[in-house]
Amino acid sequence: MIRSKKRPAALSKISPAIAIKYVRLQFLLLSSPTDRTPKPSEEIKLLEAGLGKRTMTVADNSCHEEIVCQLEEQYPKLKQLSGGWLCYKSTGGQGQRKLIVVATESEGYTGRLLKTVTNNGKLILYIVPLQEELDASPLPHNAPEFSKMPKSSCKNCGVVMPLQFLALHIKSCNAEISSDEPEIVSIEEKEVNTTEVCPICENQFPREDIAYHASFCGDGFPADTLMPLLEDDAREGTSSTIDLLPHGSRTTEQSTSPTGVVNDMAGPSTMLADPTVPEWKRIMNASSAATLFRRVILREQQLEIPLRFSMDLHSDVEEREKAVIAFYKTQRTKWASPLHCVLEGDAAIGDGVSRYFISFAMQTLQSGFHINFGNADVTRLFEGQKDHLIPCASQPLIDSDLFLMAGRMVGHSFIHGGPGLPGISPAVVHVLLGGQLETATLVLEDCPDIDRRNTIQLLDGNRELSEDQKAAVNSLADVGIATTD
Repeated sequence: MIRSKKRPAALSKISPAIAIKYVRLQFLLLSSPTDRTPKPSEEIKLLEAGLGKRTMTVADNSCHEEIVCQLEEQYPKLKQLSGGWLCYKSTGGQGQRKLIVVATESEGYTGRLLKTVTNNGKLILYIVPLQEELDASPLPHNAPEFSKMPKSSCKNCGVVMPLQFLALHIKSCNAEISSDEPEIVSIEEKEVNTTEVCPICENQFPREDIAYHASFCGDGFPADTLMPLLEDDAREGTSSTIDLLPHGSRTTEQSTSPTGVVNDMAGPSTMLADPTVPEWKRIMNASSAATLFRRVILREQQLEIPLRFSMDLHSDVEEREKAVIAFYKTQRTKWASPLHCVLEGDAAIGDGVSRYFISFAMQTLQSGFHINFGNADVTRLFEGQKDHLIPCASQPLIDSDLFLMAGRMVGHSFIHGGPGLPGISPAVVHVLLGGQLETATLVLEDCPDIDRRNTIQLLDGNRELSEDQKAAVNSLADVGIATTD
């Protein structure tokens, strides 16, 4: 009888294979040393530079060298760092948050450690350079950093790019195309001969310019050409032609018609206009002169490099206001250049976006900026009661050039037909328009301090003042003398 051989005990027991677990971790590579998380607008710029956020699958038993190799594959620029880097995680809250370092183990970062500190991949790990700065300039769309990203082409320009960039590119691409459309329309209108004949000189002009041409057309014509028009106005009881004539076209001899209309008998010498005076300055009607001035300056700079502004609607009010301040603090800018605005987080394009931006800027200028200079959460550049607002007498505001910025905002809004800044004191307006300080008429309402206003009001009249009232008046006078000195 043949007996089977016994197998060794070591071969009879086969140890089960250990299952390897994986975790998906989120990394975000920053370009420079910092202790704060990036803003949403900065994350887009980092992504365009081949940095930014990436998702990576890491084995639970990965060692430090394996994790570094995976990161360098995702971020080729990480190989350039010779001064070292560390992983950070953010604290709770919203907006920009503080970063805290993720301490390494004795053998460095391991898969098990990163899985624990990120709560199984729910938190983002920020890779922060310790001693160097990485190049944050945008990369071409065919760079190796974007090789794994899904791509598509823009139907307007045909450029192929990652989907993350395509959404923002479409807005700017459509905005540029829409900004070119008015020029095409104007060419088509000229082709169909949309012109009108000037009733004064009988020449043809584009329909949109005929009203402004007629307002100063009589400057170079003799009196016998304009006399029939002036006489017709007098007979009909109107003065439309007279009101639109420039100062140089008025005569020194005036007669009143039975209807009460002044007939200006212009002579040949007075009808010749000074060629050095701009046309818009010759118009008597202020509204028409302002409209013509806007049109002239916009046409002069329509071929200049466009002014570009981008604002993230998902950011808080303070961040949006900082973007407006940075835009209007730019020096040596041609503010009549074409304006291209992009609202991140909104699909709107065209002139409506520019109108929204200008309206937001002017509303913020009137209500105040959410900037704390140490005395209030909201900083207002103008104070006082309605219709008598005056500039705030604050040295920090003057030193920060915010009033210079406010002037640019008002002028830019005027050029593009935006809202004005109502409520300014007539005395301030008088000085802004070139008047002297000594000739500005101040009223009690121009004093923004109610207590001081009440003290000043005590001096109105001849009544006897009490000792407390005299002390208040003397105290206010001492403050005024000290301020003057």
